[in-house]
Amino acid sequence: MKRITISYLIIICVIPSLWAGILDYNEYSSTLSDLDVRIEVPSGFHVMDMRDRENFYLYVNPEYKIDITYPFALESGEENVAILFPSIDIASGKQIIRRGNIIEDEIRGCYGDPEIDVTSLVSVTVNRDSFKYANADTIAVYKLESNTDRLFAGKYNHYLGVYFRKYGHPALLLKILMTDEGYQKKEDYLLMLYRIINYGVKPTEELLLQEMRLNYINDLKFPTKPYKPDGIIITPVERALLNIWGNGGKEAYDILNSNAN
Repeated sequence: MKRITISYLIIICVIPSLWAGILDYNEYSSTLSDLDVRIEVPSGFHVMDMRDRENFYLYVNPEYKIDITYPFALESGEENVAILFPSIDIASGKQIIRRGNIIEDEIRGCYGDPEIDVTSLVSVTVNRDSFKYANADTIAVYKLESNTDRLFAGKYNHYLGVYFRKYGHPALLLKILMTDEGYQKKEDYLLMLYRIINYGVKPTEELLLQEMRLNYINDLKFPTKPYKPDGIIITPVERALLNIWGNGGKEAYDILNSNAN
């Protein structure tokens, strides 16, 4: 049963990549700027191009491989912290605005428990002094422990996930990776991150349409995925399909089970 759950985790968490058509970090930053999100490189940091590196994917638990890619990182000159920026699909009309469910997948993967309630493990700030928090509507911060000795580049062993969300704008799932020394300054790095990212007030028409189409998704309300008794994870959309097909009828179950395999 565990094999089915892991396989399905991979299927639902694949994020089509932005990086394939992006030449460099400047173009990545410019593309986000076109979506009304601006990023600055903080003083003392340099850009790392991750696209040809082994750590292009970030696996805190090799048994639960969630396929989020990180094409670029900002690393401090002291090499005690690196901030990873995620790929975002802007070309194919994929959902890029409400991704809180991925936080749940990451935490469950980290703990190796697909049914853990992650509510107490995520600190959420909503609409409070938003100008201090990248002008985002919501920010969620969560800590994960890696099953590997050094999670990234052979030197980082502490990991914070930071989720930014603003209505009509792309959600960002960033990672702050730190050494033991860097982890002592984690609050400083969080505040720095809030300063170097800024959400504007002019959302694109496409993302406003996404908001209207996806208003049934209650972002960051956990658990985001209900479970069938056999352990197969299903999304809210799939639950609706199950209801349409006769309250979880055999045809719907067979489709979900075949996807899980």
